[in-house]
Amino acid sequence: MKYEFWNLYVNNKFNYFYHERYRRRDERAQLFLEVFASVVSLLSISAWVIFGDYDYIWSTVILFMNIILLLKDKFKTVERINAFKYYLPELDNLLCEMASDWRKIEAGDLSSDVKLIDLIRSYEMSNFEISNKYLSHLYIPRSRRIAKLADEDTDLYISTLHKRGEIYEQVAKNISVDDELRGKKYIKEEKIGADYSSVSASASRGE
Repeated sequence: MKYEFWNLYVNNKFNYFYHERYRRRDERAQLFLEVFASVVSLLSISAWVIFGDYDYIWSTVILFMNIILLLKDKFKTVERINAFKYYLPELDNLLCEMASDWRKIEAGDLSSDVKLIDLIRSYEMSNFEISNKYLSHLYIPRSRRIAKLADEDTDLYISTLHKRGEIYEQVAKNISVDDELRGKKYIKEEKIGADYSSVSASASRGE
């Protein structure tokens, strides 16, 4: 059962990196939109004052840019950013607990299959509750680019902070995954995509 625990741990780590990178991308997109709307609005005012012609064009542009700025908090990117602000710290705390338990498993302090099954079930339920609490209402389009970067982050984290010894090789050998998004062979990936309600529903069983 320790392989299943390791698989769950790495899968959750990937999800953390994936959503953290998604948060950064949304923040950059939101910042660009705000700066763009502000600059265009100011340039339009300047052009209106300097040239004095085409009043209806400049006034329309200024109005449109101001509407964008007024409605920016209603955009999906802002909704996701606000959700990630609470989701990521809770997931990080869960991962810290899992890392601590993994060290106990490696040390042999947690070797009973019954205890490991209960522990895995507990973490699966906690992960489901966190995802359902903050992400179930969100539309999060699937991004292969972000998934690839998150995959690299996960590999770097595992290779840096955890041994790639027997446990890693055993997982690679025993867990085969039909993994369209990531193309890896050692992790059961939780589905990430447009229908996040199905992600939350499947979090407790893994995919």
